[in-house]
Amino acid sequence: METGSNLTTYLEWLQTHDLPRLTITVPDGMVFSELCYLDFSPSGKIAGRTLGSVCQELLAQDQIKTMGLGDPAAFYPFIKALATNRRFAPLIILRAISVVNAAAQTQFAGMTFLLPGGDRYIAFRGTDTSLVGWKENFITAFDRTSGQEAALAYVRAEIRDCTGMVYVGGHSKGGNLALYACELLPENERERVLRLDDFDGPGLCPDLFPELTFPKAKVRRFIPEYDIVGQIFEPRQYPATIVKSTAKGIWQHDLLSWQIKDGQVVEAADTAPDSKSFHRWLDRSLSGISLASRAKIVDGIFDSFQKQGYETLQDLAPHPRTAFKKALKHKDQRKQPK
Repeated sequence: METGSNLTTYLEWLQTHDLPRLTITVPDGMVFSELCYLDFSPSGKIAGRTLGSVCQELLAQDQIKTMGLGDPAAFYPFIKALATNRRFAPLIILRAISVVNAAAQTQFAGMTFLLPGGDRYIAFRGTDTSLVGWKENFITAFDRTSGQEAALAYVRAEIRDCTGMVYVGGHSKGGNLALYACELLPENERERVLRLDDFDGPGLCPDLFPELTFPKAKVRRFIPEYDIVGQIFEPRQYPATIVKSTAKGIWQHDLLSWQIKDGQVVEAADTAPDSKSFHRWLDRSLSGISLASRAKIVDGIFDSFQKQGYETLQDLAPHPRTAFKKALKHKDQRKQPK
């Protein structure tokens, strides 16, 4: 496998390389987390079916649709490779849930896969490309949400139903949901978690969680070189592995752009200078501000995005720092109610 390959070529590599069936690699966790973005609705009920059969049905119907920010042109071959992959296709989907509540600004989706030996992998979906969905990314960084509570209830239900152990993971907001759920598990249920995979997810607000107590040895965090989302209230007690990406700028957030070689992620030495600069600026902008004020700032930021004509991540991607600066300036200049 050449450097520069991704999850799709990882799946192709697996067809000719034997990995221990009972070992779940980090790229395996990436596969499960990326799968959460697949729109399974054309297949109806999928619980109890094999992953391969569902993917083959969607391919036959020409119904491959990503619910995330990833490139659809890259997502299709990823699902096609999964449909007949000898490691993943036989796995049974035990549970899949998707809840969208626009009024409550909640977007939650989770899936559970039965692994060889009886363990389970629980994965949570991140955000879509809408800035409404991305606003929740910022909200989860400083406040508890119904989506986080749903994730906690989901993990606890799976642990109670499982005779083996569980892995918990997710990408973007899904990583935040995984972190929140594992942090709030009671001790006896924490012991049932083998590993927490956080793929570029925002952290938990230190005002609400001054100290994270989930065992460090069980946490695996990964961020791309150009990272924004994973550095929002970054949980520094869980050091992140920096991963090389074939994408540019904010689009490195896409899991399908992360590089994998010989069954492992390709590590980078450090984050990009622009990413560091953005992170320092965001820290300065939000430090020392009350939770209520942060909520107003986020409302102001996304109101400004709307006024600037931004509706999707594609609109914002070419100049995120400029857009954020204008947004904060707009927030400061808004007239106070009389």
